[in-house]
This record gives sequence, C-alpha cells and structure tokens, in this order.
Amino acid sequence: MRILVTGSSGYIASLLLPKLLDHPDVEMVVGVDRKPPRIEHPKLQVILDDILNPLDDDLHRWQIDTVVHLAFVLSPSRWRRSRARRVNIRGARRVLEACQAAKVKHVVWFSSTAAYGAYPDNPSTLSEDTPLQPNVRFPYSHHKAESDSMARRFLERSPGTSLTLLRGCPVVGPNGGSAVQGWFSKPFFPRIPGFDPQMQFIHEEDLAEILARCIIEQIPGVYNVTGDGTVALSQVAYVLKKRLVPIPAWLLYPITSFLWGVGLSNIADAPGAGIDFIRYPWVASNDRIKEALGVASFRTSRQALEAYRSNSGKA
Repeated sequence: MRILVTGSSGYIASLLLPKLLDHPDVEMVVGVDRKPPRIEHPKLQVILDDILNPLDDDLHRWQIDTVVHLAFVLSPSRWRRSRARRVNIRGARRVLEACQAAKVKHVVWFSSTAAYGAYPDNPSTLSEDTPLQPNVRFPYSHHKAESDSMARRFLERSPGTSLTLLRGCPVVGPNGGSAVQGWFSKPFFPRIPGFDPQMQFIHEEDLAEILARCIIEQIPGVYNVTGDGTVALSQVAYVLKKRLVPIPAWLLYPITSFLWGVGLSNIADAPGAGIDFIRYPWVASNDRIKEALGVASFRTSRQALEAYRSNSGKA
C-alpha cells in the first residue's frame, strides 16, 4: 500500500503514522502538512505544503492508492476564521478533487460526531443514519458537517473508490487531546444550571487502532467512533479536578461570544454557540464500528479521561 496522509504533523497523525509505517503491507507513507511530522522513518516521505495547493501531481508521482484526510483547523480565533474555512472546506474539496482525478482506491475521512449538532430534542443515541444538523454558528460543528457531506457526495461520483468516513468524538489520552485540549486547560468549567449532559471521549490508542485497521483492511462505510459509555459534565470536572462554576445561559452565551470576539482565546476558544455542546446531548452509538471490526468493546469514556489526567493532564 502507498498511503498519503494530510495533516501529518498533527496529534492524531502522530498516533497513526507509527502503526502504518510498521505494518508490512505498507510500502510508503507520504505526509502532507505545513510542518514536518513528529517522527522519521525510512518509509516516510514528507511534503511541506498546504492542502490548499493541488495534490494531483503528488498522488501521481508517488502512485498513491489510499488517502487519509486528517488536516483540519480545530479552534480558530475570530481573526483566523477565514483561514480555517479555507483549510477545512476549500482544502477538503481540493483533496477530494485530487483523489477523483488520480482515481485512488480508498479514501479515509475523519469527521466528527459534532456534525450531528447538540440540541435539546436530540435522540438519546445518534446513529450513523441520523441527519446532520450542525450548530451553524459554531465553526467546528459546521465545518465538520460540510466536509462530511462533501466526502459522501464524492463517493457518489467516484464508483471505483471506496470511502471510510469516521465520525469521532473528542480524542484524549496520555499524549494530550484534540478538539478539547483548549477546554481542558481552562482553570474552571462553566455549567448552565439545570443541565448536566452526558459526554463521550475516545482513548487515543483505540482511535489509532481503528484508523489503522480501516486503512489497512480497506473497510468501507460510515461509522461513529466513540469510547464505550458516557460521562456527565459534572464527572468530567471531577475526574480532571476542575471547579464547576454555574453561570445562567442568558449570561454565558454573550460573555463567551464577546471574549472570543475580542481574541481572548485563552479564556474562550470558541464562540458562544459552542456552549450548546456542554448544555445539550450529542451521544452517538458505536455499535456499527464494533461490528465492522469484530471487537466487543473499547476503553470507556471515563478511562480515556483518566488516561489524559494521569499523564499530560497533570496540573
């Protein structure tokens, strides 16, 4: 296999690349990112470039048969919103266009359960067939849903290509976290009185193993990727030793939007619409990915949090 990975210097890629490079069926991995990856390996080739630039020549040059798309701007500040949209949407479109032109055999696309949106009337469990209703004023949710839809439309236009679309929940573990890293670093967690939603996390090692198997075994389909079980927001605060500060919704939303708007990302790393995700439920079923991989269980959401706390999450 000859694999190209976008976002190859990021957190998730740093977990995945060693598994791919050590696999005997992998002949070469080409990493594309503006920064070099965190590892070196004889089978690893590095392209220091932006995914906004065409990848067509690179796919042909290296005879790539599998593309793994991980590049994504997670928590853009107000000042980087336009850059985030260019990477998350236009960049994703360019990756898909290159895949179609090169007729790659398999595309693995990392999406998010945040694409379903957080709403008071969400079902108790979201399945892969639940329509995406992103919180449009929250860039992370909206961008993930838009790129998710693009990938599924790409599949309709590319009958010779298989697609694995993984909707992951927040990833945490001994090496840190993904979208929740900024939130976890805050001195306290706000809580809207009367709300204590269940939340999901996946252990970084479980995610890396799922990704590697879906790539190597070319497992097609759309899958939610979450840890087993859930953890209430109050228990997240307890595990991470954070103080919960009750703030009424009428005050929390505008304060968060204001702080984000003036660039105080160390206090508010998302606009006020992101508060919906610590107010309303967005719990997804992981039954389908377990069945596809033939596994009975993953580490629980709480175990993933505890792994984070015990290592990189230390105060």
